[in-house]
Amino acid sequence: MRSPTAVVVIALCLVQGMVEVAAGGEKSLPNRNADKAASAVKLEFSAPLRRTERQILAEAGIEVAEYLGSNQYLALMPAPATSTALQEKIPFLRAVKPLTVAEKLGADLLAGRLPDHAKTADGQIKVRVQVFDSQKGIAGQVLARHSNSVRAHEASSAWDVQIPREKLQELAAEPIVKRVEAAPDPRLL
Repeated sequence: MRSPTAVVVIALCLVQGMVEVAAGGEKSLPNRNADKAASAVKLEFSAPLRRTERQILAEAGIEVAEYLGSNQYLALMPAPATSTALQEKIPFLRAVKPLTVAEKLGADLLAGRLPDHAKTADGQIKVRVQVFDSQKGIAGQVLARHSNSVRAHEASSAWDVQIPREKLQELAAEPIVKRVEAAPDPRLL
């Protein structure tokens, strides 16, 4: 277990390395709503994250979204940070791996299988897109770059999008996107 002093030292390293200092000496986190200034990644740690470590990461502008297993987490982080630089600043971090388009796509979409209910008469496909919570405010704008049919789910960070099949990879490559799956069957909702 880390001592409180070690945690404070880690936090100071993170703040000094990743927080911008504005005019007047006030510290501010990186702009988490600038979609091009973020990267979807898998972070691997030496042990499961505790509340203190999650707080340190949050203060560094890293949004830990969900646990993937084997001490790996899906996260959104400021883009220019490199794996080596982060590992120097966060000793409990083992690896930073980019989240690939293939990892964002549901198994059916990745295999090229699409249920009938997710196909439109004009040849487009209906997908459900999950975005990072901190990106909800800009998700509509980002997703609209790929489709004229975008609908938000108010209680979550999910969006229903209708797109041409050939734009699927491009949509999944957006940094704010966590996951893309075939739209659920409306008869089951």
